Amino acid sequence: MADGWESTGGDYYTSMVFRLPTGVDEERISPLTRENASLGMNALLTRCLVALGDMPNDRREALGTKVLTDLTMGDRAAIDRAFRQDMPGLDLTRSVVCDTCGRTFRTTIDLTGFFSVQQ
Repeated sequence: MADGWESTGGDYYTSMVFRLPTGVDEERISPLTRENASLGMNALLTRCLVALGDMPNDRREALGTKVLTDLTMGDRAAIDRAFRQDMPGLDLTRSVVCDTCGRTFRTTIDLTGFFSVQQ
């Protein structure tokens, strides 16, 4: 079966449109996220889902988090990659070449030791 979401009525949807989350979205889901990070992420993505194929908005909204919980891990990973790629903020990942073996790999810059607190 191709990637996508199938409704209980047999309708099949292969396109989803999301908007980036706002501070209000994050504030609304924060209590749920503190209890269960996975449920919080589903709630956040549900708030940001603005279209599911040609499904009417009222039907999509009535489904709540069901669409996201029914997706395959591959579909969830694709959504996660798209969000991380388009999110505003600092990108602390860089390509680095190993001086010893010459291999190139991606790593995250650790800034924890960069800032110091003076008393």
